[in-house]
Amino acid sequence: MNFLQNEDIKVIENFLPKTNQKILEETLFGKYFPWYKSIDTASKLENFKSKNIFDYSQFVHVFYSFRNNVSKIESDFVEIINTNLLNQIGKYFKLNDLNIMRIKANLQLHHKKTTKNSFNNPHTDNKLNHISAIYYVNDSDGDTYFFDNRYKIIKKVTPKKGKIVIFRGDIIHAGGHPFNFETRAVINCNFLI
Repeated sequence: MNFLQNEDIKVIENFLPKTNQKILEETLFGKYFPWYKSIDTASKLENFKSKNIFDYSQFVHVFYSFRNNVSKIESDFVEIINTNLLNQIGKYFKLNDLNIMRIKANLQLHHKKTTKNSFNNPHTDNKLNHISAIYYVNDSDGDTYFFDNRYKIIKKVTPKKGKIVIFRGDIIHAGGHPFNFETRAVINCNFLI
């Protein structure tokens, strides 16, 4: 089954109904939602060299972890993700049951040393055959960059609340930094094929 219908990277505007968009944004930016500081965003690719790489700490919240090829619920907020995001992704893929690997939220804050074209460490989320999805929680800047195997940019996607980008998991990608906005929040999903 070809989930992407012969596209490697598929961008869908307003993927979620406005009500679901609002619930996710208000939950993740709510005063009771726990964020945890991570010193970096992803491991470096040894051969990837670019003056635009500027990796700095972010805040994360893990809903589902993936260890020893097993997915495990890690969050008391998982039902909000299941109801407001995963159900829609399942409908899109025409699947009753998604084979979840990992789902986590990432929050980056504006940093004075970033530029409009800087991005975090380019990476893939896992070496296993999978599909990735990045859901944009809020309007922001800090494009998501996609690269070919020679590390050339092949696509940029600008964050916009309600938008999702679905792509083959072996595509190298990196999150850009909020430059004109204070925050950039995404929900990163990985599904086994």
